[in-house]
Amino acid sequence: MATIKLVGFGRILEKQLEEGKTLGEILGDIAEDLNIEITRNGVDVRVNGAPGLEDTVLEDGDVVTAIPKVKGGM
Repeated sequence: MATIKLVGFGRILEKQLEEGKTLGEILGDIAEDLNIEITRNGVDVRVNGAPGLEDTVLEDGDVVTAIPKVKGGM
């Protein structure tokens, strides 16, 4: 088992998952746990500070953050 931390939208949670799980496999769980909707253009998902790709394998101690994207411009 691997324990990761989920951080986002004012919440910090610990989640246990099977070794070898990828970010893509648990995105739905992350959205449910943080009570958010993850969309490609609405939320920036990172693993240990680096952009999270769907095939990123999660390991024990990883920190997954979900940060809302800020839109700006003129």
